[in-house]
Amino acid sequence: MQWLLEHVHVWSGTPWWASIVLATVLIRTLQVPGYLRLSDTGARMKEVHPYALPIMERYKEAGAARDIVNMQRAKQDLDDIYQKSGINKMWFFWPLAQIPIFYGFYNLLRTMAGIPVPGLVDGGVLWFQNLAVADPLVVLPLVSAGSIAMTLAV
Repeated sequence: MQWLLEHVHVWSGTPWWASIVLATVLIRTLQVPGYLRLSDTGARMKEVHPYALPIMERYKEAGAARDIVNMQRAKQDLDDIYQKSGINKMWFFWPLAQIPIFYGFYNLLRTMAGIPVPGLVDGGVLWFQNLAVADPLVVLPLVSAGSIAMTLAV
């Protein structure tokens, strides 16, 4: 993350606030193919749902009866439907991939603010001129929380 942020800052020649925005946009852009694949998987799941529903019920009934053999058969039938439809359920975990990336980005920025890196003290914009201190009006955390809430609601 440090390498990326420093290179974006040097190559673009932008102030630190713009470099942070550009690095974030770059990371998000690189994640788009995964989100498209996730969307495709969700659409395929929706198409096979009517066929998979009876098998899921059979699986639940076998589970309630503690019938391991029929549970395994139902699971195999369900896996066969998903495989024939080109569904890989692992893509549903794709959003979790952003957690370590942006956590690393957060830790990097926090460490840079603690040093402080030259340019962060006066490299801000609007009401947050000093990037080495917390947002005094708490606008950025509210915007961040609101965007996450909107993403989850949609």
